[in-house]
Amino acid sequence: MLDQILNGLKSQVGDKLTQIPGFNVNQIDDVIGITGDVVKEKVTSEISGGGIGTLMNLFSNSSNNSSANSLQNSITEGIVSKLISKLGLNSSVASSVAGVIVPMIISKITGENSKTPDDDPSPLANLFGDGDSSSIGGMLNKLF
Repeated sequence: MLDQILNGLKSQVGDKLTQIPGFNVNQIDDVIGITGDVVKEKVTSEISGGGIGTLMNLFSNSSNNSSANSLQNSITEGIVSKLISKLGLNSSVASSVAGVIVPMIISKITGENSKTPDDDPSPLANLFGDGDSSSIGGMLNKLF
């Protein structure tokens, strides 16, 4: 389901990313792929560390607490790092791209997560996993 959200972002971010000087529009698919990989990696790490509360806060309509801010910064930094290393973007362009895409992906995931009560992680399990116990969704389902 996360892949559907990421695919939906392509058209929404395209116009904004093409306005960034030095960004090549042909790299949008790569940016979306990198974004998905980093978000999954950071969410998995957060779950493994027992940070379900941080995830629930980050992907909610509530103001971020310090842990959620830290996770969001980690996602942003991870995306910037991979845009530089995998696509060869300079740090300024990579930071600008992340500045566009991170708030959008968080907003989309928050929209899905907000369809249930604040203490229900099932939308996140659906978004990040396939029910396999080794997947992110499987790990979330084991917790609840």
